[in-house]
Amino acid sequence: MQNADSTARQSIADELADIERLWLDADSQLTEQLQQLESTARVWREVEAVMESIVEQLKKTRTSLVQPLSDNCEELERELCRFQVCLTVYCTTFFSLILTVLAGVVTVTCVHLSDPLTICLSVSCFDS
Repeated sequence: MQNADSTARQSIADELADIERLWLDADSQLTEQLQQLESTARVWREVEAVMESIVEQLKKTRTSLVQPLSDNCEELERELCRFQVCLTVYCTTFFSLILTVLAGVVTVTCVHLSDPLTICLSVSCFDS
């Protein structure tokens, strides 16, 4: 009888130790996932702020493009060249910023860039 009680106590102690280990593992994983989620949310807010800035810049650009064009061909060519340089610098800066902000959190893939003012991105999270 005493041997059975000792065996039962040991069995219960082992089960409790296993449950405690599982609980600590689950708590640790939950804490890690919560940290990843908070980091992703912070990055998302930063990207949204950048995107709002880009939208404002594009609105300003659209306003300037709506103004009447000059009849002078050379002036138009200079403006076109200036616009192309600005757009190239702007796009390069935009993509560099996005990739820097999102490094290690999500992947960013350029899906479509046929029109210089239309930029479509595919954003996907890394699986952990």
